Amino acid sequence: MILFLLGTPAVVFERFLATYFLEDYDRNPRLYFGYIIVTCQLLFAALASYTFHTANSTIPHVVVVIVVNGCSAIANTVIRHVNLRHYKRSMKRKHIRSYTLGERYQIAENIHICEFVFKCILWIGFLNIISTLALIVDNIDVAIIYQNVAVILFNYCLLTYGFLIAFVMYWYNDRWQIELKRILKSLHMRRNSEPAPVSVKSTLGVETNINKELQGPQYFLMLRKEWS
Repeated sequence: MILFLLGTPAVVFERFLATYFLEDYDRNPRLYFGYIIVTCQLLFAALASYTFHTANSTIPHVVVVIVVNGCSAIANTVIRHVNLRHYKRSMKRKHIRSYTLGERYQIAENIHICEFVFKCILWIGFLNIISTLALIVDNIDVAIIYQNVAVILFNYCLLTYGFLIAFVMYWYNDRWQIELKRILKSLHMRRNSEPAPVSVKSTLGVETNINKELQGPQYFLMLRKEWS
């Protein structure tokens, strides 16, 4: 549960690192940061699980989750605006700084991830609110029937959370869609002799559907227009 609730801060912090090390993050992703983030998540989850079952009140846990996720949502918005500013600067022909192709790619990747996190917050936030309220009921002296209802709501929220987050990530993540289609194709679950249209999007999400044969020329045409 704690890993789910603290997933957003981990992703946002990783995008902060990608923005801070913009110049060479595509060539040197600094994988040790990923190990540190995952280790901190596991340690925090273990500590939270222990204190959750031993503490007299779970209100501090609720407050920490709300504050951490709220700050992460704000930080995600700030990171998105910073990368949008870099993107607009990179589109200007006459600017004091020139952006390399690697930096342009990293800027686009940061914007996409921030948009994805924002959409996940909108979809998953409702479940977080319900599960948080259910934890608060556990600290209130109410009838046993209300406590049982709160426990049922909490369990169903976590169950729905597990299924819904995978669906949302698939719906808003092009890489997941491509990977799933590749797996289905390898299992012969989807057979199509004609080339399917490929979705080509700009950094800001403008979509153009073209055939695979035209994807390469169209991509380099877009690059020439942006760099001219």
